[in-house]
Amino acid sequence: MSRTAFILRKRRARSMGQRRKREGRFQAGGIGCGAIISLLLAVVILFAALIYANLTRGLPNVELLPTLLYPPDGLLLQPTRVYDRSGGKLLFTFAQNESPRRYLPLSSQVPQHLPDFLAKATAAVTDPGFFSNAGYSLSGWQDPENHPTIAQKIVSELLLYNEPPSLQRALRERILAAQITAKYGRTQILEWYLNAADYGRYAFGAEAAAQLYFGKPASGLTPAESAVLAAVSVTPSLNPFDAKDVALQRGRETIQLMQTLGFISSDQAAQALTSSPVFNTAVPSQQASVAPAFINLVINQLDGQFTRARIERGGLKIITTLDYDLQQQSACASLVYANRLEGAADPPTPCDAARLLPSLTATDIVAGPSASALILDPQSGQILAAVGETLKGKETAFLAAHDPGSLTTPFVYLTAFTRGLSPGSLVWDIPSSSDIQNFGGQFYGPMRARIAIANDYLAPAAAIANQMGSEAIARTESSFGLKDGDATLLDMASAYSAFAAQGARYGQPGSFDGLKIAPSAVLRVEGLDRSLWLDWSNPQA
Repeated sequence: MSRTAFILRKRRARSMGQRRKREGRFQAGGIGCGAIISLLLAVVILFAALIYANLTRGLPNVELLPTLLYPPDGLLLQPTRVYDRSGGKLLFTFAQNESPRRYLPLSSQVPQHLPDFLAKATAAVTDPGFFSNAGYSLSGWQDPENHPTIAQKIVSELLLYNEPPSLQRALRERILAAQITAKYGRTQILEWYLNAADYGRYAFGAEAAAQLYFGKPASGLTPAESAVLAAVSVTPSLNPFDAKDVALQRGRETIQLMQTLGFISSDQAAQALTSSPVFNTAVPSQQASVAPAFINLVINQLDGQFTRARIERGGLKIITTLDYDLQQQSACASLVYANRLEGAADPPTPCDAARLLPSLTATDIVAGPSASALILDPQSGQILAAVGETLKGKETAFLAAHDPGSLTTPFVYLTAFTRGLSPGSLVWDIPSSSDIQNFGGQFYGPMRARIAIANDYLAPAAAIANQMGSEAIARTESSFGLKDGDATLLDMASAYSAFAAQGARYGQPGSFDGLKIAPSAVLRVEGLDRSLWLDWSNPQA
């Protein structure tokens, strides 16, 4: 073999070896990249599975919806009712009347059914893509308050009402909306929505709204009336009774929107626009309550547990702390005393409590007096009676805040007791440069602190307040739940209850105004299926 051929063979062998090394490296690199990609994909899948599991944890069962809405025993077909502590006296109903809400189907084969025009109008203003979407929309998912589809609104109002707005809630809402659409279909969802929608003034469902605003069954609504109701379902406060002109205008806009979306023809739109809705002329007054101020306390207290919208929607039985007889006697006595302060005559048949009121002289008469009352059990923190501000012979629904005046003097003395003063210490009820006088205009000289407190003598209290300083007194008042400025009767009763309970204040956590422990107006909340939603029967200190 020639030397030249040998050299060529060696070069060829070396070149093939180098190529095999490069191919090996490429193959190893490809295997490594594939392993990394597979690992990343597995991590992504695992992460997505964990996120989905977290989103669906504790997700309500969609089969709860028929239990809530189907007649005759649908839980939401009954309004929420408020009772006294015995559970036997009805105080208030979140409805225009005591009649159960009536459920109507969409099927035209049933004589009493929901109008097709109402269904289309509601879809137009609430969910224009209702007849084509999957029950949910990904748009607006960053906004937990946005519910762009009818299915999402049902989920938000009936299944996820107790979850605070958050990104997680928005995603859970869409998952449930997809589930109920797949399980029950669009027709059933629209029927549920029309029978559960809030139309304002405690009217839930199209039948209740039709009877309230038009004085007729929903099956008899005209297209123009249906359009008005559809618009009201979007903004219940703009209803025909509270904003008639706005309701009419929004009804016309709804008809025009239906034509634009192709839900109705131009002829149908023209015919609907030329007809005028005929509203019910007998506007019902808001339901009177035995204890309006107390009912407001109940609603405010439950606001931290359930939204007002959920309470109004129905299906609940609220057992309160109110003693019915005490409430009646307190309301009567407050009214009688306010009348006497004004110089008016007593009612023909005064209550027993009014007979215990002191008689007044001509010098006691005042112009435009007001009175309110509150009875609190200091050993439980339960409000047994609450009478709102009585003005011009009528009780209002509010416990108004006023300057507490000399009601705060016990806290002045309490501050002094923490700094060495005692009930037996000597204090002076004498004139001073501050021009503070007792209510009788007299001064009584030296006396024990306990005597000054019991008789509410102002001069000794003012002197001690100057010694203690406003900041120290404010700290003492704050520990009893009092704030600077005006105070309500409930504020003062809660603070004073600590004196009657050996320094303890009883009630429930965070009932009012963010206080740690505050008076309670509710004993328990039950569902109509006898499920226990809330139990505050046992007071906390």
